[in-house]
Amino acid sequence: YQFGGQIDADIGDIEIDSAPAYGGQAGLRLQDDGFAFISFTQQSTTARIRFANGSPDTSFDLDVGYLQFGGELDLHMYRHLVPFIGLSIGSTYLKPNEPGASTEWFFSGSALAGAKIPLTKHIGIRTQMRFLGTVIGSDSDFYCVSSGGAACAIRVEDTTGFIQGDITGGLYVSF
Repeated sequence: YQFGGQIDADIGDIEIDSAPAYGGQAGLRLQDDGFAFISFTQQSTTARIRFANGSPDTSFDLDVGYLQFGGELDLHMYRHLVPFIGLSIGSTYLKPNEPGASTEWFFSGSALAGAKIPLTKHIGIRTQMRFLGTVIGSDSDFYCVSSGGAACAIRVEDTTGFIQGDITGGLYVSF
């Protein structure tokens, strides 16, 4: 489940609703307690533009995705519960679900913490919480639709960003 966020834009605030997300992660064990990983998550949600000039709010469907590369450290403190922490960097994409709308990519990073419950030597249950931060650089546009000429509904002149969080869980396989 991924929590919403808010983007400050020139036309007003864009509020991203909380919604379920899906994804996966693949890791490579570097040592007994350390992993390098790549992860992907996508959230299909609704965003709302709250116009600064007082115009009525406008809603649109939006996909928010994260492609992250990072590291994770297992903290072997207990026999049947393995807490872990991690950091990652990568990209966030915003894709309005409108015909002809372009997908825009931005730099992002995350901090995460969670726990694994080993069921066997190679299989277990995993849960984690993650805070995701995305940077939107100055002079960025998104919600752009091209129909004979590009038109962008949202423009950011000053560097801004947004923060989201997620809570995930599932099975893991480790070798």
